[in-house]
Amino acid sequence: MALSPDYYAVLGVPSTASRDTIHSAWKALLRQYHPDANHGVDVSARAKEINEAYAVLGRKDARAAYDRLHFKPSAHQAAADRPVHPRKAGRHAMRPKPSMQPSGSFSQPLDTNDWLIGLFLLILTAAPLATILVLYYEEPGSASTVRHSVAVHRVP
Repeated sequence: MALSPDYYAVLGVPSTASRDTIHSAWKALLRQYHPDANHGVDVSARAKEINEAYAVLGRKDARAAYDRLHFKPSAHQAAADRPVHPRKAGRHAMRPKPSMQPSGSFSQPLDTNDWLIGLFLLILTAAPLATILVLYYEEPGSASTVRHSVAVHRVP
């Protein structure tokens, strides 16, 4: 079975590069090798290779799988992946696994438009649900039910 190319070399970044560095390198290379920017020169194969590398390295789970297949873990990585078990309960605080730490996307504040759209969608979905629940659990004959035939009584 043929090994896939070295995607880090394709993007020109080290294997320890952050997601932002990988994204920046992908954008710069794509601007340079995009078929629309190079009229008359066939760069579509190179652009395809760049996009393929970013498709793997740009996603956390795909990058981890790629790294497991292509790189042997260093002693430092192996020690970091090993679970920490204290000798006595309560003696040492356990450090959280990397998967338990919040990702970067949650630490950035939302744009005003994103926040308003989220609020609108929440109201849009919650209001019909609340109405259905109120109507379902409402007791017949209670004061809040709508009367279908109301006789008008005149007061003399």
